[in-house]
Amino acid sequence: MTELEDNEDPNDLQYNSSLQGSGLVMTREERRKLRDSRKAKDVKTTGPPQQGGGLGEDDDRFAVLLSRNEDDLLRFVAKVNKVYQENLKRPAPFMTFVLCGMQSAGKSTIMERFLGSALNIVQQGTGTRCPLDCTCIHDSNCRNPTCELYGEELPEAYHGKDVPVEDVFKRITDFNKNLGSEDRFSTKPIYLVYRSSNVQNMRFVDTPGIISNQSTGKDNREEIKTILRSEMRKPNTKLCVLLEPKEFATNPILNFCDESLGGHLPPEKLFTNRMKLIGDADEFEKDKFEMWLEGHERFNLDNGGSEMPLNQEVSKRLRFETAKKTMREIMLKDTIERLPEVLNSLRADLDRCNAEQKTLLDRKKFNDAQNLRNIVSHMLYHIQKRMESYLDGDLAISLKFPGKLQTLEDEIDEEEDSDWCSKELNFHSQKENHWRDRVSKLEEFPPEICPNEKFLGGKQYQRALEFFRVIMIDALPDPYQLKDKVANVTGFLSGGLQHENWERAMVEITRVCLKDVSHPGLNYLIKHIGCIFRRLFSIAMEDVKQGEKYSAEFKLLPVGLERFLENEFNEMLWELMLKVSGEVHSSMEPMYSSIDPNLPTFQCKRISVDMTQNHYVKRGDKFIPADEDVEENETKGWMESIKNRLNVFSTNNSSSAKTFLREENRKRATAKKSFLPDERAAMITKEETEMILTRSFEYIVGLLEFNLFVFKFQLNHHFYQGFKEAIRSTLIARVNDADWNQLVRPDPGIDSRLEELDGQIRGLSDSLRDVQRMHRSI
Repeated sequence: MTELEDNEDPNDLQYNSSLQGSGLVMTREERRKLRDSRKAKDVKTTGPPQQGGGLGEDDDRFAVLLSRNEDDLLRFVAKVNKVYQENLKRPAPFMTFVLCGMQSAGKSTIMERFLGSALNIVQQGTGTRCPLDCTCIHDSNCRNPTCELYGEELPEAYHGKDVPVEDVFKRITDFNKNLGSEDRFSTKPIYLVYRSSNVQNMRFVDTPGIISNQSTGKDNREEIKTILRSEMRKPNTKLCVLLEPKEFATNPILNFCDESLGGHLPPEKLFTNRMKLIGDADEFEKDKFEMWLEGHERFNLDNGGSEMPLNQEVSKRLRFETAKKTMREIMLKDTIERLPEVLNSLRADLDRCNAEQKTLLDRKKFNDAQNLRNIVSHMLYHIQKRMESYLDGDLAISLKFPGKLQTLEDEIDEEEDSDWCSKELNFHSQKENHWRDRVSKLEEFPPEICPNEKFLGGKQYQRALEFFRVIMIDALPDPYQLKDKVANVTGFLSGGLQHENWERAMVEITRVCLKDVSHPGLNYLIKHIGCIFRRLFSIAMEDVKQGEKYSAEFKLLPVGLERFLENEFNEMLWELMLKVSGEVHSSMEPMYSSIDPNLPTFQCKRISVDMTQNHYVKRGDKFIPADEDVEENETKGWMESIKNRLNVFSTNNSSSAKTFLREENRKRATAKKSFLPDERAAMITKEETEMILTRSFEYIVGLLEFNLFVFKFQLNHHFYQGFKEAIRSTLIARVNDADWNQLVRPDPGIDSRLEELDGQIRGLSDSLRDVQRMHRSI
C-alpha cells in the first residue's frame, strides 16, 4: 500500500475515520489479492466452481481449446500483434524469436528457410539495416503465398496487403539499400505477415549482424548494437543466436549462397536464384552433414577406432528441420500460456482508449468559445456555492482536504508572504508594518481565540476579528506620553472666550491616539481577511474537480484558463478590499472629530477640583463626602435603570417598552454629567494637565470598546456579506464579459489523437469480437 491511484488525492490519507475507512489506500493489486482470498474461502465452503465460472476461467478454457486449432490461434496472434504494433505503437504481446548473430552468419537466410521464400536482402557485408518483424501463418487455403507489409519508416507506397512475394523482396531490398546509401541503420522495424499453406506458424525478428571489426567508412557498430538492444529488451522475446560451427570455415549455407550467386545481380535475377537456393537448402545441408559423417568415420578408422561415434540423441537435435520444430513448439506453448493475460490486456486497453476518447471529446468542447463560456459559467456557479458553504461552515471540506485548514500562525505567515502585503490600500498602508511588528512581538496568543485550532472559511474570519480586538487592546495608546504637549493644544481665545479650552485638548489627544493606531490596524485586518478569502477560490476549484458529477469535465479546463479565472477573482477581491477600506475608514472619522460624554461605553467619574475632604452632605443621620454621595446616586440610578429594563421586556408588551424607552431618553437628555470642571486657571497647571490626561484615557478606553463593536458591524456588512455578493454577481459578470474568442486556445493535436484512438478502438474491438466468434465456434 505504497502508491495512490490516479484519481485519489494524497490529502485523503490524513483523515482516518469510520466515514472513510482506513487512512491507507490499497493498490489495485492488493485489492485483487483480497478478492482472490475471499473467492478461495467461498470455494472451500461451496465446493468446486461450476463450469464456465469467472471471466479468467473462461479465458483459460478458451486458450486450451484454441490451442487445438493452431492456424486460428496464429491468425488471432497476428491480428493482435498488428493492433499493438501499428495502432498502439507498442511491442507485440506474444512471444517472438529474435535472430541474433555476427554479420553474414546467415540470419536472413535462416528466416527465409522458415518462409520458404526469398524476402530479405542477403549480401556480402551488412545487408539487413533495420529489423524485419515477421509472422508466419499456416493457411491451408492459401496455395500462393500472400504478404502484408507495413512499417513506420517504410515508404507509404511500399505498404500493402496481398502483396506478391516478388514485390515484397524488392521493396525490402530497396529500403535496406536506401538506408545503406545514407550510411545509417534504423531501429524502426518493417512488419511482414506471411500466409501460405507450406509454412508453419512462427514469429521471429531478423536483425542486423554484429560487426566485430570496423570496416572502411563510418563505424556503425554502436548503431547495430542499439538496434539489437532495442529488440532484445522488448517483452516476451527469446533470443535465437546463430553460431558458426567450429568444424567449418564459414557457415555452409552462406558458403553455398556465395558460391552460387557469384557477384551482384539485378533484383529480379537475384530473387530467382535465391528462391532456387532456398529450395535446394535442405538437400545441400543434408549432403554436407553426410559428408561430415563420412569424413568423421574415415578419420575414426584411420586412427584405430579411438573416436566415439556421433550420439543418436545428439544427432536428433541437429539440422534445420529439428530446430524449426523445436522453436515452433516453444512458441506455441508460450502463446497458449500468455493468451489469457493478453485477452485481459486487450480489454484493459480498450477501456483505456474509450476513456481517453471520451476525455478528448470533452476537451474538444473547449475549442469552441460559446461551449467554453458555458462550461466555465457552470464551474463558477459550483465554485461560488462551495465558497459560500465554507463561510457558513462545511464539514465535508474538513474531511476532504484537512491539509487546507490553517492555524492563526499559518494565516499570519500567508498574509506576510503574499504580494498584497506591500500593496497599497490607502495612505494608511505606510504604517501597516507597525502592526505586523506588534503581532510578531507577541509572546503568545490568548487561548480564547483558539490560535492553534485549524479552521477554514467563516471560522477563520471570526477568529481574525477577535485577533484584531486582542491587538487593538494591546496597542492601546498611553496619552500620558503627550503630557508636555497638552498645554499647547488648549489654544487661546477659542470662540471669543478667554478661557482654557480643555475640551479642545481632549479631542486632539483622542484623535491622535486612536486614529493613528486604528486605521493602519484596519488595513492590516482587511488584508488578513482578504488572504483568507483569496485561498477559498483555489480550494473550491480543486474541490469541484473531485468526486462530483461534473468533476471529469472541470478537470479538463486548460491551465491557462484556470490562471485567468484566478486573476479575475483576485482583481475582484482586491477591488472589494479597496471599497471596504474606504467605507470603514470613512465611518470611523466621526468618532474622532467630536467627543460625546454620553458614549455608552464611557464610564464618566466626577472629577473634583474645589471640593475638599471637609465638604459633606447629610444623608439621614450621617454626613458623607459629596463625591461619594454623587457616585452612589449614579450607581443607584444605573442599577434602577437595569431593573426597570428587565421588568419591562419580561412583559412582552410593546406599549410598556415604548414608555420605558421614552423615559430613559428623557432622563438621558436632562441628566447632568460632570465631564471636565469649569473652574480653570488662567494658564493651565500641571494638576490640570493630569486631570485632562486622566479623562482622555478614560474616554479613549470607552471609545476603543465602542469602536470595536462598530468595526465588527462595518466589516460584517461591507466585507463578509459584500464578499458573498461579489462572488454571486460581480465575479460571474466579469468573467462573462471577457473576450472568449481570445481565451480559446485550440489544441490542434486533439483531432489527430482522436483519429489514432479511433483506429486503436477499432483494432481492439475487432480482436475481441474475433475472440467471441472463436469462443462460440469452439
